Amino acid sequence: MPAFPIRNRQRCIRFLDVWFTGPTPLILTCRPAFGSVPAPFSTTYVPSCSGLYAIMVRDAAWRPQPYRLIYIGEAGNLAERVVRSHEKYESWRHAAGGAQLFVAFHAVEGTLIRRVREKKLIEHYEPECNKTFNRNALAVRSLVDLYSYGPNWPFHL
Repeated sequence: MPAFPIRNRQRCIRFLDVWFTGPTPLILTCRPAFGSVPAPFSTTYVPSCSGLYAIMVRDAAWRPQPYRLIYIGEAGNLAERVVRSHEKYESWRHAAGGAQLFVAFHAVEGTLIRRVREKKLIEHYEPECNKTFNRNALAVRSLVDLYSYGPNWPFHL
């Protein structure tokens, strides 16, 4: 299992029982390309392994370290996910209010473990950019759940 070198715990950041690399300024931009559309890239080192990523903004009121968590995500390849074309990128910028965004990483191999840790962190910290409420998605999900019972319907109409 790949692990990020965590030699100095004082430079790392911990959310619940999960240790992340130290917060690094997140600088995402586009590289000019001749004859085609600009290619997005990150000037921040983003590892190309699976794991969790935490998007933060500096906030002196947060303890024990002054970084407010605004988004938690998981990815099979962090380098492909932490990009400017991320569907929540504009939400991150809005939540930061013009301040510098920071990112931290935690390497995790298994998909199930990543998703469980991500869910646990989101439920505990409730990052503002992870909050989504889509009435249509909830309605569709409830219909799918309703019809997936088949003959084992749990109640009668």
